Amino acid sequence: MQTKYEKAVGNPGQVYGRPEDVLSDEELSAEQKREVLKEWEAEAIHLQESAAEGFGGGERSRLDEIEAALSKLES
Repeated sequence: MQTKYEKAVGNPGQVYGRPEDVLSDEELSAEQKREVLKEWEAEAIHLQESAAEGFGGGERSRLDEIEAALSKLES
């Protein structure tokens, strides 16, 4: 059975409602939070690229929120 962290690395949006939720998860270390947010960032960038090519699925990009959360984590 996968841990919450393992699920989040595989698909952050299914585990957390928003990037801020990753920051407030006390079960994760700072490094785990960074990994989850980086994965979410990669997915958001891919989503934006797909939308630009006309393959968008209608999902809203959370890239700004993800980058803000990463910035808070680094400070």
